[in-house]
Amino acid sequence: MERAKDTEMNERLIKTTQIKKIENKLYLELSDELLEYLDIKNKDGFIVIFNLNSATILKATGKDIPIHIESALLKLFNHNANAIIKWLYTPKSPLEGAIPVELLDSPDGCKIVLDLIKRIEQGDFS
Repeated sequence: MERAKDTEMNERLIKTTQIKKIENKLYLELSDELLEYLDIKNKDGFIVIFNLNSATILKATGKDIPIHIESALLKLFNHNANAIIKWLYTPKSPLEGAIPVELLDSPDGCKIVLDLIKRIEQGDFS
C-alpha cells in the first residue's frame, strides 16, 4: 500500500514539473508542491543531475568540500564539475549506500571518502 502511495505521489510531482526551451536554453520549472516535498526553501540551493532518460533533483547541502577531497576529485574526474557533483551526491555501494558529501563533516568521513577515491584511481570498483 505504501509503495502505491509513493508511486502516486511521484507521478503527481512529475506532472507538475516542466522543462521549457527558450532561446536554445532549457529551463526546469519546479512546482511549489515538489519544492515542499524535497524540503527546499526559498534560499536553499538544489542540484539537478540529468541522465539520458531521467533527471535527479537533490537538495544542495551547502557544505564546503575539503581541499584535499576536491583536489582528488578534480584529478579523478579530469576537472569535470558535473561528474564530480554527480559522484558526490549519489549513494555509493562501497559506502553502504551513503552519499559521499554527507560524510565530509568529520575527519573520519573525509578519510573514508578519500580512501574510496584512491580505490577507484587504482581500478578497485568493488
